[in-house]
Amino acid sequence: MLGLSTYSYFKKEIHYGNVNKISFISNEEHPFHTITNKFSKCFTIYRTNVPRFGKNSGEIAVKGVDKAQAVQFVLKQLNIPKHNTMAYGDGDNDIKMFEAVNYGVAMENATKNLKRIAKEITSRAEGDGIFLSFQRNQLISP
Repeated sequence: MLGLSTYSYFKKEIHYGNVNKISFISNEEHPFHTITNKFSKCFTIYRTNVPRFGKNSGEIAVKGVDKAQAVQFVLKQLNIPKHNTMAYGDGDNDIKMFEAVNYGVAMENATKNLKRIAKEITSRAEGDGIFLSFQRNQLISP
């Protein structure tokens, strides 16, 4: 990662091999597009969908490391076929995960990109969206 494997911060060593994502809260002085321009060659940059963080905030993720890899690893380890899988998400960082499962459910507050590929859109988590989706999909009884 940028040619560094470790970095010192307050005299503590940080091992970048253990970091897969950094969230940032930005402002007009360092807008999202500035961060994207600076880091997108080495990292994947996602906008946040958390309103209180502001429109210039987001996530910096290691290229090639995404939620799809985690899903595929778990499915292989547990010998679960893809057709038996679901995922819930709300941001662009969930797109790869939705592509790795059979049935993606976007939360009501999800990004437009995620809603576009979702098989279902449910209420926000605060409005019992996952619970309601479980009921609709007969994963739990009413």
